[in-house]
Amino acid sequence: MDYVIGPRLHLFEIDDQPWFPRYLRGKIQECLTFCWSFSFPYLRSGPSASSSLARVLRKELGSSLPSYTFIDFCAGAGGPTPIVERHLNGQLAKEGLEPVNFVLTDLYPNPEAWNRIQEQSPAFRYVAQPVDAGKAPGKEILLGDDNVTGKKEKKVFRMFNLAFHHFDDDGAKRILRDAVQGSDAIGIFEIQSRTLSGFLQVAAIGPILTFLTPSHGPFLNFGHLFFTYIIPILPFVMVFDGYMSALRTRTPQEILELLDTIPERDRAGWEWKWGRQSFAKPVGEINYFMGIKNPPE
Repeated sequence: MDYVIGPRLHLFEIDDQPWFPRYLRGKIQECLTFCWSFSFPYLRSGPSASSSLARVLRKELGSSLPSYTFIDFCAGAGGPTPIVERHLNGQLAKEGLEPVNFVLTDLYPNPEAWNRIQEQSPAFRYVAQPVDAGKAPGKEILLGDDNVTGKKEKKVFRMFNLAFHHFDDDGAKRILRDAVQGSDAIGIFEIQSRTLSGFLQVAAIGPILTFLTPSHGPFLNFGHLFFTYIIPILPFVMVFDGYMSALRTRTPQEILELLDTIPERDRAGWEWKWGRQSFAKPVGEINYFMGIKNPPE
């Protein structure tokens, strides 16, 4: 059951505020990446969130998956997308299918971080200039080499990983309207929700980070250890922001209501689907909402 507190309330997340130190914001991004990649192998409680997202894409797109290039809007420092790419292209390689490419974009680009990702995988490229998710550039900019004349043109899949809840209703409407007018598919993926399991999942983040920080290599530095154990800002912000994110996350019905404000002629031919994919039982789950534009008959 969904709680009555919805995304229309003005709820803020600490690491979004201009006064929050950039250094700590980077540490929070590291914690979020950890949450996407973390699993409980010894408890056998399920795969990571990122591998579950890859599974969702493989299941929902089926045989059409290799025909897309995935554009990560609101990519930040890269987020879960590099991990999703490894899982997804690993699955495709096992099936003997061609890999898919990913493009990193953001209103506030981070070319330095994206260049490191690109160096690690040929499946990545990025757009260095600012990209507004509600007024995205054309295919020739987003797709780059995938839009070369003479090869089979790729379709555009717009991804919002743990990002769509940050936009107010007006911003969300702009994003959805621009997506149906200028892309072939859109996916909204969240690892929190306004449900009991969603709140329990957030509550577990603090203890997990506190307990596992010493065993996670990227966390083994003075700054991260200091702000985890001496002044526990990182666990606090992760839990507080997690609750705010959960309260702001829209239900599928609320997204459909936003879509109803878009002219019907623009929405013609689009199919909408949503669901949940477990990754850390009993509370961990990917909540997804996807739209796919079907070719005209």
